[in-house]
This record gives sequence, C-alpha cells and structure tokens, in this order.
Amino acid sequence: MDVVADGVIVHRQQMETGVQRVRAELPEQAGQVEIWLPQLGDAAVRGLRFAGTATPAPLDRVQWATYGSSITQCGEAAGPADAWPAIVSRRLGWGLRGMGFGGECHLDQAALHELTSRPYDVVSMCLGINIFGAETFNGRSLPGQVATFAGAVARAQPDAAVVVITPIAASAAKEAERNGVGLTLDDIRMCVRLGVETANRTLEKPVHLIAGPDVLGHAETLQYLGDPVHPNPAGYRLMGERLAKILQEIAAC
Repeated sequence: MDVVADGVIVHRQQMETGVQRVRAELPEQAGQVEIWLPQLGDAAVRGLRFAGTATPAPLDRVQWATYGSSITQCGEAAGPADAWPAIVSRRLGWGLRGMGFGGECHLDQAALHELTSRPYDVVSMCLGINIFGAETFNGRSLPGQVATFAGAVARAQPDAAVVVITPIAASAAKEAERNGVGLTLDDIRMCVRLGVETANRTLEKPVHLIAGPDVLGHAETLQYLGDPVHPNPAGYRLMGERLAKILQEIAAC
C-alpha cells in the first residue's frame, strides 16, 4: 500500500493477510493526499484518522476510467502508485477508476455497464491481449464486437474523450504465435483498429485509437518486459510516462 502526498510517495508498506495498521508521516502544510490500495488481492479500509489537526476537503478533478487486462492491473509494478494508470493519474491530477482485471477484458458486459452508468471525462480501454490468449473472438467477429462496445461507451459519454489502445508489443516468440482461431497479435491489433474505424462512422465524436507498440515497442521488449507479455516495473513506469502525455493531448482536444 502506498501513501502519496502532493505526487510523492511518502510511505510504502507491504500488506499481508489480516488487519493491519498503517501510519504515515504527512507534510505539515495543506496538500493532496492519496492512498493507493494494493493492486492485487482484496483490500478494505476500516478507518482513517489524523493524529494532528486536519480539515479534509474534496477534490474537483478530471474523472478517468481505464479498462483492461492484467497489463492494466499491473501486478508486477513496484507498488500500486507505480502502476501505469496510477502514474498517469498522479502526473495529470486525474481521479482514477482502475478497471484492470487479470485474465479478463473480453469486452465484458459488466465492464460496459460500469463505463456507461456514471459520467466520466476520459475513458480508455486496452483491448486485445486476453482476447488473443483465450481465443474469445475470431477475425470475423472481433471488429464488430469492438465497434459495438466502444460505440456504446462513446454514445453514453458524449462529453468524454474515449480512447482505445491496442496490445503493446510482446516477445518475438509471442508475436510470431498464431492462436487457436488463426490470429497473431498483429491481426488482433488490426481487428481492434477496424472496430474503432467502424464505430467512428456512426459517431458524432470519434473514438481515439492508440497503437500499443507506440506505448511499449517491439525494440524495447528485452529491456521492459518481465515475461512474454507483461512489463517489468520499469516497463510500467515507461508506459505511464508515455500515456500521460498522449492522454493529456487527447483530453485537451
């Protein structure tokens, strides 16, 4: 668990099973304090109190939801505040609803309900890596599924910047692999791009597309991947730094 004060991690504590008390020293001046719960496992806050005088105040900031797989959950990051969505949130001062689900992100209806049932200023979706691994859709069905899902989000969030990110680069062996329905990762990227293009034909405000290899590229996999598909801690930091710039530019459009 991480405690962040004005963008700086001031306390990091390894969490274990059971009830634990966490004590963090905070700056004396007024500022923004965030508690980042573990990105793996279940966690709940049973109470919060200040040892000294404090007047909590709500934050008025851009609200951002990001949906994805374990690469969005970032279990391999150094800590929850070093997950790439947390880095983006901290850099830009955005409020975050992190929807990174290990082994999931198959254009799930439960996720669609969350992304469409409350207002957001920015919605991003990293689509494709587990669809490739689980062979959820084939080359015929995937573009239409992406178009329907992304289009539904865009129509429900007419004032939001809606973004789809294709899979980041994987190891050379994984990139060369064909899954059980005959698709490579590049085929998945092409299908996701086609789905976004199809959705944009009927939308008043287009869905933005980010190519995953522009976020973490093929020439960088040896340095920034910890296994064939998941970034290492440095890889997640790099993703956060790059996506903070890209998403900030998109949100400003």
